[in-house]
Amino acid sequence: MDFKKIIEQDSNLTFLVGAGCSIDPPSCQPSGSSMMEAIIKFTCPKQEVDSLISLEKLRFEGLIEIFRDTLDPDLKIIDYYGVCNKPNIQHFYIASMIKSKQYVLTTNFDFLIEYAMVELGIPKDRIKPIITRRDFQKNSDPDKIFDQNYWPLYKVHGSTKNIITGEDTRDSLVATLQAFGANKKGLNIFQIEPFKKPLFDKISVNRSLIIIGYSGSDDFDIVPTLYALENLKNVYWIYFVPEDGGSEEVIEVLSDIEISSVDEKTLQILKNLRTNVNVDHVYLVKTNTSRLIEDLINIDMNIKRTSFSLDPLIWLTESFNMPKLHLKYYIASNIYFDFGVYEDSLRCAQTGLKIVNKEDDLYWQSRLLERIGHINRVQGEYSQAVKNFKKALKISKKLENREGISQNLTNIGKMYEIQSKYIDALKTHEKALKIAENLEDELLLAQNTGNLGRVYYALGNFSEALKYYELSLRFNEQLGNLIDKAARLNNMAKVYRKQNKLEKSLVFLEEALSIAEQIGKKSAKATYLINIGRINEKWGKMREALDHYQKAYKIDSNIGKLSAISRDLDCIAGIYVFNEKYDAAEKHIKESIKLNDKIGRYAENITRLNKLGDIYTNLSKYSKGLKRYRNALKIANETGKLRKSATILSKMGNNLQLQGKNLKALEKYEESFKVYLNLNEANSQETLLLKDKIYKLKHKINQ
Repeated sequence: MDFKKIIEQDSNLTFLVGAGCSIDPPSCQPSGSSMMEAIIKFTCPKQEVDSLISLEKLRFEGLIEIFRDTLDPDLKIIDYYGVCNKPNIQHFYIASMIKSKQYVLTTNFDFLIEYAMVELGIPKDRIKPIITRRDFQKNSDPDKIFDQNYWPLYKVHGSTKNIITGEDTRDSLVATLQAFGANKKGLNIFQIEPFKKPLFDKISVNRSLIIIGYSGSDDFDIVPTLYALENLKNVYWIYFVPEDGGSEEVIEVLSDIEISSVDEKTLQILKNLRTNVNVDHVYLVKTNTSRLIEDLINIDMNIKRTSFSLDPLIWLTESFNMPKLHLKYYIASNIYFDFGVYEDSLRCAQTGLKIVNKEDDLYWQSRLLERIGHINRVQGEYSQAVKNFKKALKISKKLENREGISQNLTNIGKMYEIQSKYIDALKTHEKALKIAENLEDELLLAQNTGNLGRVYYALGNFSEALKYYELSLRFNEQLGNLIDKAARLNNMAKVYRKQNKLEKSLVFLEEALSIAEQIGKKSAKATYLINIGRINEKWGKMREALDHYQKAYKIDSNIGKLSAISRDLDCIAGIYVFNEKYDAAEKHIKESIKLNDKIGRYAENITRLNKLGDIYTNLSKYSKGLKRYRNALKIANETGKLRKSATILSKMGNNLQLQGKNLKALEKYEESFKVYLNLNEANSQETLLLKDKIYKLKHKINQ
């Protein structure tokens, strides 16, 4: 296929432009990996640099968020990208496409496309960069802008300024990071805010998308942007290769294609596009991008002869104060933590703590203790986590740091929840809420009321759970936080499902699902599909339930979110158990357990192992069933899940009783009964049923 002919024959094009376009001379902007290396060298201890740079999953946006939270709240680091004013041939080509009334979106922070537009003779006062919320709300239809004799450039992730009007637009960039950093799952923080959705509804319909300047692994994660585009004709991903022999190779991407010379992540993104977005064809164009554009472009360009040259590390050193040593260890700990390297994260945090202890720096003692507490949490050392959060809390109180007090109370409350100490969790979250009320901080109010709703739900007090979920919902509506609004709707739906008010539960879930679809939040969409499936399962509509579970599984598999995939597999297995397809159920549960083991979510395997135990017990494979119950009991005891321990002990008793081992069965029933009594559940339905079992079995043994 001749790419030039493809472009010439297609009159409706949309370009999505990434940072790779700015690497070639004379622009010479650093690649994502080069800037990451500079950030790490500037912010981290020397002895940690090589180890941090070599982290397999290191992402630029993750580093930027850590840099912002520790050193740069106004994101002045992005100013580096505004220093260069030397567009290259790729910028001139993109500018020429805008001049010919094609649509262009860019995630870049530089101003090189704007400079190229001016160089091509587009009157400066007719160039319209779309940057702020107001810009996007007023200019969601590119054709209308062209009809008004303006030329738009859509800057998807915001910008530090509008260089055409001189307007300071830094808040647009900070808001993009803050809105999604607060709600992140993983490190996918650059996403599409709801106010940009009307543009995305128009900008792709019946058009071909050309993706240029992305490597798939060395730049911003553009998947949320791509998933927001719908009803495309074709997608062309320009895949850079240094030498292409003077001609490009165009390959159609099908779901089963393998291309050894293309990095795995890029290929997977394209395969996911093929299956998840309504598009006719997806193509990979292997080429030297600038060489290709030389064939495509037919305009006069004023390309600067001298190249831009500013080492990012030198710029960082000149633009920011050098972080103190304890802060360097704190930043290194954060990076290790965010990328799952917990032992190194703990080592760096402990080193930083030793430094501030010597300096008697109370504020940083509190921050580092809190960091160590979070590491303890993910490592399953819950008691130690509480101790460190309490130490941090004590210091925050001494400093009268109300935000720190609130945050550490929240941390402690969540740890009590994990340990099933719900009364302690309730008291702690109530204290955090009082502080949030005194601070009149709507974000903290939204979080703390949501926390209280969750605890009341765990306690079975559904009226109070609904009360606090509704409060959290109201605060999130006031904040315009659609992600958390949908989450609270989902929480309320779970309450109604527990109360067997399934119709009402479904109404809330459908609203949550609609929000997730509106903002392109695939992960949340999968969760709400799962919960709708659970309602169908309660109604006995097993086919509909399975359909929802499988849709969620498909979404999560494409996203690659392992914890959600594990959940989906478990739900699907439940349907197979109901239909007595035990082989399929066993296969799905084992796969779910394997995923949880891989990501360290061992507590989630309690229910999975329980199900396997049930399957083997039902099939009279008693020893295999007991083995799974024992494994589940071990995890439940280690993680403080006492209610689950009681359930498992009862199931073990049932397994042994079916084998005729009545004395051993009685022993397990009595152990289970003691746990229920310790949980103050002497009159619960489970305890009363167990009491009856014990009575009958004792009578049988004594006969």
